[in-house]
Amino acid sequence: MPYLLIQAPEGRRLLKLPDQRITIGRSASNTIKIEDTFSSRTHCIIDKVGDGYVLRDMDSRNGTRVGGELIKEMPLPDGGQFVIGETTFQFNLDDPRQIKVAAAAASAAPEPPPQPAMSGDEVPLDPFAKPARREASDEEAGEDEEELPPLPPVSVGTVASLVQDPIPVLRKLVQLQRKLPFTEHQIELINARGVMVHGAEVAEQADQDASEINLAVRVLRYLLYTAFATRASDLHFEPKGQEMVLRMRVDGSMVEVVRTPGVLGIRLYGVVKVLGDIDIAQRGIVQEGHFSSRVPGRGVDYRVSFTPAMFGQKLVIRVLDSAGAPQHMDDLALPDWMLANVRKVSRQSSGMVLVCGPTGSGKTTTLYAVLRDIDVHQRNVITIEDPVEYQLDGVTQMPINEAKGNTFHSLLRSVLRQDPDVILLGEIRDKETAETAMQAAMTGHLVLSTIHAKDTIGTIFRLLDLGTQPYLVASSLNLVLAQRLIRVLCDNCKAPRKPTPRQSHQLGRFGRGAQQIFYPVGCPRCFNVGYLGRRGVYELLSMSDDLRDAIVKDATMGAIRDALGRVMFTSLEEAGYRMVAEGITSTEEVERTVGAG
Repeated sequence: MPYLLIQAPEGRRLLKLPDQRITIGRSASNTIKIEDTFSSRTHCIIDKVGDGYVLRDMDSRNGTRVGGELIKEMPLPDGGQFVIGETTFQFNLDDPRQIKVAAAAASAAPEPPPQPAMSGDEVPLDPFAKPARREASDEEAGEDEEELPPLPPVSVGTVASLVQDPIPVLRKLVQLQRKLPFTEHQIELINARGVMVHGAEVAEQADQDASEINLAVRVLRYLLYTAFATRASDLHFEPKGQEMVLRMRVDGSMVEVVRTPGVLGIRLYGVVKVLGDIDIAQRGIVQEGHFSSRVPGRGVDYRVSFTPAMFGQKLVIRVLDSAGAPQHMDDLALPDWMLANVRKVSRQSSGMVLVCGPTGSGKTTTLYAVLRDIDVHQRNVITIEDPVEYQLDGVTQMPINEAKGNTFHSLLRSVLRQDPDVILLGEIRDKETAETAMQAAMTGHLVLSTIHAKDTIGTIFRLLDLGTQPYLVASSLNLVLAQRLIRVLCDNCKAPRKPTPRQSHQLGRFGRGAQQIFYPVGCPRCFNVGYLGRRGVYELLSMSDDLRDAIVKDATMGAIRDALGRVMFTSLEEAGYRMVAEGITSTEEVERTVGAG
């Protein structure tokens, strides 16, 4: 079992390394996290190749140095030394505390090349030179010899614990997040048929039950509890040989949480398959299912997907927790004038509202918020979705099933005979669905739907590209709302800086006189990414007579933009840079998010 001696300005530590790939960097997702400011989030890796080890730099910002020279990849021998910023690493195949270099041998050795500055009680070593070593007797171990002091058990076991016991890691992670009004032991697990399989339990009894099944249930409960605390939308279980990597999608970004032994991963799979009513015997095929959980005050649904991968099935659990999403239009953080327009159209007896944006931009959540503000007691509301993600009280919800011929278009034609007042159509994908929806909007129905387009103007051309007649687009459309979910800077670690001339130009009228903007730094609370939470950024196109004329007569980009110049209109980019000027997000995040089509 190899060891890594780490010499940093704040002190020294010794780690016993697992027999697998080791990642080193600032991010908490690495096998070894270092606090060096010159380190990148994932700086370098140590890979086992055959009987030896290889050091690889991961295109880090300041590089990995050996003997003062930058390296990309090279063999890592026993006793080898490399440097990241102000931190020096020594790789040993055996415990270096058992290796004693005699003072006589040290004095007889040739003068070593210049070494980087070292502090404290670090043992000087030639870079990547195997040191002379021998076992010294108790009499030889004198004052001239420098021996590493004993290290506390936690220092030696830091890396190994990430691979062996996930519960302490998850517990520490949850403590950094928002406080929940319940504990992991209060999570009740309910299978796909609605039968409670694992009810709430007493913490002391759960800790005393050391059976393998109970351990897997405890880990699953803690993972779901961590998802509640971190607002994770997906849980990923990825088999990697003898271990299982557990990751979460938080605020749209993947975060590695913990690595568990592969045998525990197999037990976790068994628990999830039982909950999802999935055949446990099958392992090499695609399998899907669902289950739910109940906690004090609410229930949460989970979609389960098993897919074959190189080392076994990969599992993804989609968390469908509506409590973390905006519930009503007031919760969407729309500018006042946009909110007034959306609310006005939602109260009309006919018309059409389209929400556009890429996958995962919150389009369905926005439409659900609109539906919750519609009086379902006075109006007949029907939805057609693929699939139905959240259940809405007082609303008739229909899932599509293309295998049975229940497509968006066929169900929409059927729904029109169900005397609807409001129709939510999951997505407009083809000409037939678009034309039927627009005709419904002109004949006394309020139609809400989504469409894949980059922005509001792109939505108009997307409808025309589907083959829809320009007069239908001009006559039926009332509002087009484009949106993105943009990450919000972590208040715990964001830092100010003076905007560059380019950034001041990007901020436009919102940044006039701005002396500082903020950028992400990273801390344990935000998983070292610098962002915590997301907010919607919006662009609203409200149809006017000039715009309708431009669509019918001359549907060109120039004509439409000219018509928009005579009404209130703020682009996605302008809305994003306004959030930068207000200290909510960064220019890099606006460029990343608004630039995604």
